[in-house]
Amino acid sequence: RGDIPLMEARTRTLLALLNQ
Repeated sequence: RGDIPLMEARTRTLLALLNQ
């Protein structure tokens, strides 16, 4: 698999920043 790993990484980063 591996459709859009970049998008997932970006989402995780955004969530981490928001959860600071």
